[in-house]
Amino acid sequence: MSRVFAGGGGGGGGGDWSRGQAPPPPRNERGGRGRGRGGNRRSQNQGFPEDDGDYAPLVSTANRWKPAKDTSVMVKVEKQIKGLLNKMTKEKFGKLSAQMCDIPI
Repeated sequence: MSRVFAGGGGGGGGGDWSRGQAPPPPRNERGGRGRGRGGNRRSQNQGFPEDDGDYAPLVSTANRWKPAKDTSVMVKVEKQIKGLLNKMTKEKFGKLSAQMCDIPI
């Protein structure tokens, strides 16, 4: 069964197309509506000065900021329970509820 669609339905190409053939190449019919997503950004000058590549290397310091980790027992238990609850389904209920009962509180 071979169908021929004429007139550009909804797939960007338009023209004649039949099953089993490669789709026709897309036509550029955007006119003056802009470049769409992305476009050719190389030609745009963003107003940044030219990069001369003369930068000092980054240096690690002893007093850098590090996120604090809460390693208390309650936080660990809460994380284990939330992990089990995220996995909970009807099929896994028996197995995961047993694991939840085994968590020391």
